[in-house]
Amino acid sequence: MKEQVFRTTKRRIVNQTFLIWLWILTHVSLNIWFISTTINDKKILPLVLGNLFFGIVSVPAIIIFRRYYKSSINKKFIVTYNSLKLEDEKTLKAIEIKNDEVVEIKLVTNSRGSRFPWNFMEYFSLTDKKGNKIIVTSFIMEISEFWLSTLTRKVSNKKFKREETIYPIFKSSE
Repeated sequence: MKEQVFRTTKRRIVNQTFLIWLWILTHVSLNIWFISTTINDKKILPLVLGNLFFGIVSVPAIIIFRRYYKSSINKKFIVTYNSLKLEDEKTLKAIEIKNDEVVEIKLVTNSRGSRFPWNFMEYFSLTDKKGNKIIVTSFIMEISEFWLSTLTRKVSNKKFKREETIYPIFKSSE
């Protein structure tokens, strides 16, 4: 039986998280500069405001990256003509869904026009009739790759839902 296997790649992670790490590097660099210039002047307000401004974006960026990374590393998404399977290569646990039993395909993506550093991160989930759910992050595969696969023809695109949010994050328990 023909199958396609999708895994997390370092290149994909770097491409999608480059802006996150650039933002955090800027935050750290400005902290070093603020501290070195404000210690002598005893002006703490620029340091506090700078950290507040950068922290509002840095903290959620780290949380989103960490959640995506933990949910993607050592995982492989296997697409066959009859089923979809997410397998953990470390624990060998797997969730398998039959293509014709998929009741919902939900894409959660960043809001259009957003300028947040996690702009390129998204995930989609597949739910079957029994309530089994597979969450595929963009570190493993993007939704466009899923629809372009010739093996997903049994999955109906009428069950597709798109959700835009500022923070494209999912619960750890999902």
